Amino acid sequence: MKQSHILGVVVVVFILFVFFFLIKKEEQPKERLNVIILNCADELKGDLFRQTAQDYAKAHPDLIVGATVETVEPGASLSEILEHLKEADVALFPSVLNGACRTRLESFYPLSATEAVIPPLLDTAYAGQQADTCWAAPLMIDPMVMVTKKTAVQSSGEEKPPSTWPKVELMGGLAVSTGNGSYPLFRFIWRGGCGLTDSIAAHQLALGYDKFSLHKDIEKPREVWDESTVLTRGLKVFKQFMDEENPIEKIPDVKTLEAFLETKSIITFARYSAYRSLPESMRDQVFVTSIPSPDKMSVICYAAAAAVPITAGNPERAKEFIHNLLSKQDSLSESHGCLPARWPWEGVPMNYPSDTVFILRENLLSAPDNIVIDVLNGNLDILEFDQYWKPGFFFSAGNV
Repeated sequence: MKQSHILGVVVVVFILFVFFFLIKKEEQPKERLNVIILNCADELKGDLFRQTAQDYAKAHPDLIVGATVETVEPGASLSEILEHLKEADVALFPSVLNGACRTRLESFYPLSATEAVIPPLLDTAYAGQQADTCWAAPLMIDPMVMVTKKTAVQSSGEEKPPSTWPKVELMGGLAVSTGNGSYPLFRFIWRGGCGLTDSIAAHQLALGYDKFSLHKDIEKPREVWDESTVLTRGLKVFKQFMDEENPIEKIPDVKTLEAFLETKSIITFARYSAYRSLPESMRDQVFVTSIPSPDKMSVICYAAAAAVPITAGNPERAKEFIHNLLSKQDSLSESHGCLPARWPWEGVPMNYPSDTVFILRENLLSAPDNIVIDVLNGNLDILEFDQYWKPGFFFSAGNV
């Protein structure tokens, strides 16, 4: 009895020891990773990024991952953005906030830029202060594309959409001359996924214009113009595509790509993701191509990136999380209807030559409608227009 009693005590002590050991183990705090998704004008799909964070947490049981979407107003300053990120280990944000974020790169930990080949000029936009680093890792890009109705192409006797601006003009002339009456060749998606300013800038870059030569004849070579010159030409080169005999009073616009398909117009500009979000039956009605360019191709695009704020409490785990995002670029981009920020791409309808440059949209500022109309009609001189052009229309062509 005595031995059995002692054995029983030993067993009880052992069980209590295991029990307290397990409790102690459970009490050990897990590491925490805070992911903040900065959304600006509904640029990002917060739910998809939150799901990505949840999947990462399931694969790393030693880590608690919190993912929160916070709204940032267009035009927010860096201090306002950093206020949203004061508890963040990882920041996910759209490129339209880059203009503010890039004013002080030391606000973010440098990340390795050797894992992927970033498209030309995007690598410059995200370049860090040290060699082979970036201040944020671009995950996906959403390029501007030209959307052309297949019926218009077929009516012009062609099998493929126009690839040059003269062919665009010709197709527009043939379409209008079929007896359907006069209507704008272009429709602009206004205040939606993209704006008229993106379209004008796309056209400007395609033809090699800069701010000071837009009011001159197309045939004249680029040179530095006298800023006092009246902007008589303005963007009247766009006017010919609108089929307008008289001064423009209203911009021919629609709100969505779906609405464009209901009009008689045959061409519009849109984001690639807007095309991808169409039902398959609607995608079958259009061609999607790169915007025509006579020389080196310049593509306006939007992007999403990930960064580690310098105030992050767990920067090393944050970098691991971003590395995981980069490894899932294809599926992440596919879910957003975008392209991975990795060059080159295969199987996309746009033909981007190897020397294509991608111009990043880094703000959402736009000129008011009346200013756009005044510019199209040539009613502003270059000094008056200058205050609107810089934030709303002009995208540096990077000396291309």
